[in-house]
Amino acid sequence: MKITDYPTVPIESAELLTKNWRLFFANSQGIPDHDGPNIFRGFNVHIDTLKQLVALAEKDPNINAVRIYLAKASPSTVGNDVHVLLNPCHNGAAGDPLGNIDILEIDGVSTIMDFTSPCPPLCATTSRLYTDIPPGEISSI
Repeated sequence: MKITDYPTVPIESAELLTKNWRLFFANSQGIPDHDGPNIFRGFNVHIDTLKQLVALAEKDPNINAVRIYLAKASPSTVGNDVHVLLNPCHNGAAGDPLGNIDILEIDGVSTIMDFTSPCPPLCATTSRLYTDIPPGEISSI
């Protein structure tokens, strides 16, 4: 398997998409600097967790996808207490008897995984997807 076996996003498109997100988030939170340190940018997902999801899929033939839910510890708009909940699921085709369902547990054990490593603070601050500022001009954002 090669990385090109799956659809990729050109770097320039990814830069624009992530900038659009930063602008949207800054505007929605009343933050004047869309490249500032308080802009919620994404999540860091450890490879071991992805391997656990693959192991779940190998255990249950109904799992054919992972659904990503965004969650917060509090409904307050203040702070970046955003969580990513990954949940194995079955995205069935039209007429599929399993339909489009979340598989919330296997053998009585929850399959929902919580990723609480948001960016910030766990960020690659010199990434072209993190900021518009050219790498040579980034100090300590």
